[in-house]
Amino acid sequence: MDAIQHSWCRIETWMQHHAPYTWPNLAPGTSDRDVQLAEEILGMTLPADFKAFYRIHNGQFWLDLVSHMQLLPLQKVVKVWMEMKQLWENGVFEGCKPYYFFDALCKDWETGPIQPVWWHPRWIPFAMDRAGNYCCLDMAPDVGGTSGQIIDWDHDCGPSRTLFPSFQYLLSTLADQVESGDCVDTKDGLELRSKM
Repeated sequence: MDAIQHSWCRIETWMQHHAPYTWPNLAPGTSDRDVQLAEEILGMTLPADFKAFYRIHNGQFWLDLVSHMQLLPLQKVVKVWMEMKQLWENGVFEGCKPYYFFDALCKDWETGPIQPVWWHPRWIPFAMDRAGNYCCLDMAPDVGGTSGQIIDWDHDCGPSRTLFPSFQYLLSTLADQVESGDCVDTKDGLELRSKM
């Protein structure tokens, strides 16, 4: 059993007993063909851990990341990426400086290792909150970063910080949270007790 399957097994075991809202609504996995099509449209090879996750469950549930976010189904991941790429190509972000990288009030904020641009076409949004903020796979990290690291992107501020070094790390963290009792299943999805 690989690391993604192991983390999902831990999460699913917990959900069967503690998640009456989320457990019955978990989407089935996406097909290899859909993964291949997504990579063709994106023009990128997706990280193996990300693909493994989506082959088990195709997103579509809510959990606390930076804020309460929905993990998007793969087709929506591609759609949102295409929308953001179009905005980037049209010059909408030209001249925009990421707030956390350049604002003097935030000197102590740990921003790296993310490219100091408002948007990059090799950032792939995979989770979104109701305000239009994203968690993204960073496929073009700055020096010292890792391809596939998870970054926070705010619609008012641009990128802020690296959240997880990989998708596998995100999922194992979620597994730790549910097993430790830090996660609660609600009608709105999984929520962290510490944020309630």
